[in-house]
Amino acid sequence: SAAGLTASVVSGGGGDFWLEAGSMVLADGGVVCIDEFDKMRDQDQVAIHEAMEQQTISIAKANLTTMLNSRTSVLAAANPNMGSYDPLKSNEEQMDFAGSILSRFDLIFKVLDPKDPTIDKRIADHVMKLHKKAGAANHTVSRLSGATAAKARTSKNPFSTQGNSSLLGGASSTGLGAASTSTLGTQNNNSTQNNDDSDNLPVFPLPFLTKYIAYARSVCRPCISQDAMTALLDFFVQVRRDSHAQTVAAMSSGGSTAAPIIQITARQLESLVRITESLAKMRLEPLASARDAEEAIRLFKVATVDAINSGITEVPLSEAQSEVAQRIEDAVRRRVAVGSSVLYSRLGAELSRLGFEAKLIDRALYVMIKREELEYRQQRTMVYRAR
Repeated sequence: SAAGLTASVVSGGGGDFWLEAGSMVLADGGVVCIDEFDKMRDQDQVAIHEAMEQQTISIAKANLTTMLNSRTSVLAAANPNMGSYDPLKSNEEQMDFAGSILSRFDLIFKVLDPKDPTIDKRIADHVMKLHKKAGAANHTVSRLSGATAAKARTSKNPFSTQGNSSLLGGASSTGLGAASTSTLGTQNNNSTQNNDDSDNLPVFPLPFLTKYIAYARSVCRPCISQDAMTALLDFFVQVRRDSHAQTVAAMSSGGSTAAPIIQITARQLESLVRITESLAKMRLEPLASARDAEEAIRLFKVATVDAINSGITEVPLSEAQSEVAQRIEDAVRRRVAVGSSVLYSRLGAELSRLGFEAKLIDRALYVMIKREELEYRQQRTMVYRAR
């Protein structure tokens, strides 16, 4: 909710009020992770516009007027409208977000779950290794604890002689300790060998990586070189030109071509600049080169530009299908009055009972929505007629 992400004013009774900081305020200087982003209400999404754009949160409630810092990165995850991704539909149809909130993200990735046996095997192996390592660690801890307890019981045995006590205690301790060390060493060697076989990249300890990131963020302040600036400007102008051409084509085609879900603005250029600077900051370099700009452009292409350029591959309708689609539009206008709403499932069921095909129903509704005659509301569960 908006209050949980930004801040809220709480009354303590007796006319006392105080502020309770939300996640984006508490994560100042770090990263805030938002799951189920698609379940947020529209007014809650609007509430975080200021935090994502200006990195501040303004409060003016109950005679409390202040501005809180929210200098944080936002990592959000959302699901498609229908629960699973449909490759036959555009990304625009499957993301129930306003362009104003999507344009504030630097990168938008489409994460798919393809039914590939090779990928499935790798995921399954990774999950099983996690459980195997956790079980081995717990088993080792229990064995070491048992050895320590056995040694303590032997040394405190009042019926043993001093020599036998030390001999038994030493043998018990040394034997178990050697066995534990040998087992751990064998597991580590096997694990290292498997890692080397699968990937030759070095593995850094988590504490070292955490300190490195904190040092890079606090010390390194890279600047963009002239070559990097030229590359970013040329790419921005080209993408903006292509986006404008796609928008014009969508308007001139009467809805047969999907318009871009995200309009390319200066925010996207700022995103490219931030990505370029972050790539140089990762290497602790004071100057971002053209290579960093090229990598930022590549990331932007495989992420956000893919969402912009996605659209339904329209197959031209025959004359008979066009007539049926027009009849479907007329049936929708008779059943949904201007300014009223109807359940999407109910409308589809009524049109199906009239003998219309589901594909043509979706096509007709899609065209009417593109003409801004209809609107999807409440996570695409309702259809609202605007005009």
